Amino acid sequence: MFILDDTKGLNLVLLFPLLEELPAYHQLLDEVRKNGTKATILEAAKPYLVAALHQKLKKPIILITARPEGAKHLYEQISAWESDPLFFFAEPDALPYERLSPDFTTTQERLSALGSLGAQINNNKPPLIVAPAWAIAQKTIPHKSFQQVRHTLVPGMKIELLKLLEQWQQMGYQMESSVEIPGTASRRGGILDIFSVGMDKPVRIELVGEHIESIRFFDPATQRSQQKVNSVELIPAREMFIPHISDDRDENEILTRLRVDEMPSEGKERFTQEIASLLQEQWFPAQEFYAPLFNSDTILDYLDTRGLVVWDEPAEIEAALLELETR
Repeated sequence: MFILDDTKGLNLVLLFPLLEELPAYHQLLDEVRKNGTKATILEAAKPYLVAALHQKLKKPIILITARPEGAKHLYEQISAWESDPLFFFAEPDALPYERLSPDFTTTQERLSALGSLGAQINNNKPPLIVAPAWAIAQKTIPHKSFQQVRHTLVPGMKIELLKLLEQWQQMGYQMESSVEIPGTASRRGGILDIFSVGMDKPVRIELVGEHIESIRFFDPATQRSQQKVNSVELIPAREMFIPHISDDRDENEILTRLRVDEMPSEGKERFTQEIASLLQEQWFPAQEFYAPLFNSDTILDYLDTRGLVVWDEPAEIEAALLELETR
């Protein structure tokens, strides 16, 4: 753990190579590597320091700020010094149990950040993630479930086609006639197209029998295949993972938690139908209303023991979290 305070103190206005000449920087590195520390840093120096720490320590870092606008500002400043792998973990558009469909871009940003932690294909570069306090406080897909469903496909791999397609749907991918946006997939005979969350382009997987013959990027506008790739990693397309339900008792337990029996008949019928659709993995608009029933972890649960959490102005972060509780 590492804490930043916005008061006068260590002035880091030099570029990365010159930081190595500062004894205070080496002392800070030693303290961070041990048990964490609290440091007083000028506001203007924070982006440079965090980026330098990320490059030096070579470990995943989550930088937490009090407010969304402050997080976005720091993210943009850090991007001038470190662009890859840098992620912004935005706060959800809706509070728990609000019937609002999440913003597409926000969902993509959040899932990409989650996927960067524990990624199988990451060029051995740990991510740097910037997030406001509200974003880390709200629950997301359980880390264990996320890791269980993410998978990598490589040429020559043997697959069970129907099982793979079922898995993609469970991960939130929508089956379409053509793939143009992230979170969609299609099948045409022995050709599978899928646009994985966190990727710039979709991929086309060509099968020969039960084996993957090739994987290529393709242009979603022209649908033309492009260069071959050695592998592709797929992560969930929705920030909600529904576990397999063993029997009717599990469905009844969910309805009991929602206190459906106490609702008017119209509301009771709607909730019962929607829960049944969810458990059959049938997606519908604003189904994230039910996310609190299944989401139990925060992004901090995705950070392994090597990771570093940087708290920017902890007193302000605490105030922001208390404000969230009253909403």
